[in-house]
Amino acid sequence: MKPKLKISGVGKAGGVTSEVLEAQLEHHGHTDAVVVKRTHKKTEGSHFSYSDAALQKAAHKNHVLDRKILERLQDYPGVVVPRLHKDYSKGRQTVMSDFNAEGYTLMQERIIETTLPSITAVNAARTLANLQVALRDKDLMQGIKPVEDSITQIRERLAEAHVLLYGKLDCYRELEAKFLSDDGLLYSVGHPKNMAVNGSGEVMVFDFGRVITGSQQFVPANFLAHIGLAWIGGVMPQDKAQQFITDFYETFNEVIPIEEKWFVRFFAAELVHRGLAMRWIDPRMFKQVRKVSAKLAVHAVFLDVYENECTTLGALMGSLENHASKLL
Repeated sequence: MKPKLKISGVGKAGGVTSEVLEAQLEHHGHTDAVVVKRTHKKTEGSHFSYSDAALQKAAHKNHVLDRKILERLQDYPGVVVPRLHKDYSKGRQTVMSDFNAEGYTLMQERIIETTLPSITAVNAARTLANLQVALRDKDLMQGIKPVEDSITQIRERLAEAHVLLYGKLDCYRELEAKFLSDDGLLYSVGHPKNMAVNGSGEVMVFDFGRVITGSQQFVPANFLAHIGLAWIGGVMPQDKAQQFITDFYETFNEVIPIEEKWFVRFFAAELVHRGLAMRWIDPRMFKQVRKVSAKLAVHAVFLDVYENECTTLGALMGSLENHASKLL
């Protein structure tokens, strides 16, 4: 009997260019819970610097890239991704397993609900580091090419830093040059909204359409800046945030060595990108992070890094503790 796909139409998640819908796949006498990720046929670029027409063209290419990388990661050791039902992927949609049905929840949800298992930091770090190893495997990723320009994407990420460093543009240029000095594939969106975790702290990762080229030093900073923001916003208690950052940093460093100076600089840049511009902040965090006091704390941490030359993880943690404590 030919498999049947029934889409319920209930949205589970999605971004500006795509949506994820609940569905059921009937085959071989049983039914599996799946999700259908599909690219919008019409996309508006209100959140992006390029035109709607260019965004629409890129959105479809992003979708194809996402599916190709997901397919190659199906059984890669140390990286758990949704199971791909590739026989049912066509055009602008991909059918994959439903991670909620497998006991996983978006990591962002567990952070906000304060139900994140402590082991998650270690597992998330190892997963992202192993994913980077996979992306740098030329045999595994043969023929995979990014569809977005790295300069455009990193300049979007560093826009706030560029403004704040107007009087010290040499620092901005160094940061941008560091990112662009590496031409290996980079998972540039490795953060809690693109990862899921189960009750045991096991981590699943997804959404590979914005893989570009760039420095791997951005990966741990990108992820941990979200934890720093949750700390500043009072979403994650200080002791848990500190332990999480330490465990993640040490674990990632075991697989891919972290250059401390660049980690701190990328962290501060990503912190202001999320915390001052409010880019892609979960609505439940938005109320906390949008407060003037929280924004001032984010700005103060940034200044500690770029004005007071805070270059170590310990100094960064001290800055976060100092400025977050003033909000209590």
